[in-house]
Amino acid sequence: MIRKFVVERDKVVIAGELNLPQLVVLGTLNFKGPHKAGELAEATDFSPSMLTALCNKLVDGGYIERTRPEEDRRTVLLAISAKGKEFIETLSRSKRKDKAPYLFEEFNEEELKLLLNFSGRILKRLDGFSEAIMAEIEQALTPERPADK
Repeated sequence: MIRKFVVERDKVVIAGELNLPQLVVLGTLNFKGPHKAGELAEATDFSPSMLTALCNKLVDGGYIERTRPEEDRRTVLLAISAKGKEFIETLSRSKRKDKAPYLFEEFNEEELKLLLNFSGRILKRLDGFSEAIMAEIEQALTPERPADK
């Protein structure tokens, strides 16, 4: 289901120019200011390689800029450009409505409450999930010693 959502998400092109992941990067830089690439990857939850590809396209399109602060010329910051700010402002003023209701319009109120409840519980359980799985695998692969029996 998540894979299908990602495929559908990536088909959306805004104003014939940017896809949703690019818009996430642009919006983050607009609202939170310049970032180093690693910080931006963490803030947007994109892998570093995906973020690099997204940023390259945004730089090529003139939506963001790579800058070097005077105090440390080794550091590269990604910042929104004037064109990027104008794009965000135009999008904000547009009459586009939130498309999230489209996903949920066939659910009644009780079903939506259940969905929110289940989703919240799953999200809470995700913290530490990989560590728990790894611990179980490690335990399963560790041979029992006679003293353990």
